[in-house]
Amino acid sequence: MPRLDHTATLLNDGRVLVTGGFGPNAWPSTEFFNWNAANAQGNFSAGPNMTRDRRAHAAARLGNGHVLVSGGWSNQVSGITYAVEKFDPASNAFTLHPQPSWMVTNREYHRMAAVPGQTQAMVVGGVTSGIAPTASLETVPAGAQGKMQQARFLHALTEVGVNTGLFWVIGGQNAYSGSPLATVERLDASNLG
Repeated sequence: MPRLDHTATLLNDGRVLVTGGFGPNAWPSTEFFNWNAANAQGNFSAGPNMTRDRRAHAAARLGNGHVLVSGGWSNQVSGITYAVEKFDPASNAFTLHPQPSWMVTNREYHRMAAVPGQTQAMVVGGVTSGIAPTASLETVPAGAQGKMQQARFLHALTEVGVNTGLFWVIGGQNAYSGSPLATVERLDASNLG
């Protein structure tokens, strides 16, 4: 299905979970991309709908194989959502986290990465209601909070090393009319308050 502003997350079984985005009927829809190495061909198969329609959201696979999906623009709330939901490959279903465990800051165009050894993910930056880039970061389901040195969206987030709990935040933008950022910040998930 054609989409943009969607996510693609590798599952433990080798399938790729594609979620939401903008396109014909794409908002809450998901699909799986399956690659067959033997004949070097891939195909898509329908997945279960998410509990929320989303675009410009973020997704991360946790150590237990579940995928967290956070934020993004949602027609259901006519704006940027705080909602967090989880995909469980064993049940092939999405469940919405209860409201106290949603994000503290609603955001779109943010980034998210799993925190090693935990069933949480770090959510970094993005744009909040009022079209304002944010420097805030937090762990979800609702947990610790912190702040970057610089507000940013459309940035990159990756772990420093393997299972370190340290993350690089690279580039992005801090204003819609601004130039791309050439800055890098290092975040430590254990230092969040």
